[in-house]
Amino acid sequence: MTAHRGGRGFGEIDVRQRLQPGKGVVTLLAVASLLFQACATRAPSLQTLSWSTAVESVQRLSLTNRYGNVHVRPASSGLVGITAVVQCRRTVEAMPLAESRSDDALTLEVDGGDCARVDLTAHVDPTVALRLETDSGSIEARKLGNAISAHSTSGDISVVSDGPLEASSFSGTVRLNPITPKWRHTHSIRTETGDVIVVIPGAEVSIQACSRGEITFDPALKNLSKQRTDSCATAFHGSGGSRIDIRSETGRVALHAEARWARSRLELMTKGES
Repeated sequence: MTAHRGGRGFGEIDVRQRLQPGKGVVTLLAVASLLFQACATRAPSLQTLSWSTAVESVQRLSLTNRYGNVHVRPASSGLVGITAVVQCRRTVEAMPLAESRSDDALTLEVDGGDCARVDLTAHVDPTVALRLETDSGSIEARKLGNAISAHSTSGDISVVSDGPLEASSFSGTVRLNPITPKWRHTHSIRTETGDVIVVIPGAEVSIQACSRGEITFDPALKNLSKQRTDSCATAFHGSGGSRIDIRSETGRVALHAEARWARSRLELMTKGES
């Protein structure tokens, strides 16, 4: 490196000239204070709001959230309750939901406006059929017997339920896990590149899975009768009481007896690609 004498090199700053004793320190402190105040006013704050209604004649609930996640849990009979956690730079005075009713259907759509994010938790009566929709947010339903229709563009969908399921995600992972082996429904799962994980805990099911991605079976499913074609697999467990129809373009499909096996299996499959 060449030392410069008698002048400043290109791009150098004469600190002594720009920051005179006392004045420079005060100026820097003032600028830092203004920047801190600006960041503090711009940072989104978390606010929690609640909304509920008696279901009465409501038999169908449609819940759309393009601002974040949707989680659903069972509620006391006769109620639908929504809790929203809102990230916004302004104070939100009212629940950010647009509501409409038609016959026996209730439609709720998040209207977040200029808010950065809105995550919903819904508690619903077990008799209400559900339609859930997000863009990139996840959908999670736990311990339900409701009929569920769940759709996302890129968010993951995870359902632990004994009710019928219709689910689709373009690139998100879809997981289906029944609460008990007593399944007696038809389930439909669709993805483009997203993976599909299905638990079969001793339930009597018939499965048809088609994908150009890998289709794998848990070795613990010993009583599962399987047949394979080019890109499809058909399997029966017991008398085939419930029917699961899986279609994916390139996503991987894992059928298993325990959730732990599926997670480890998909991790191994992912490592094998890297």
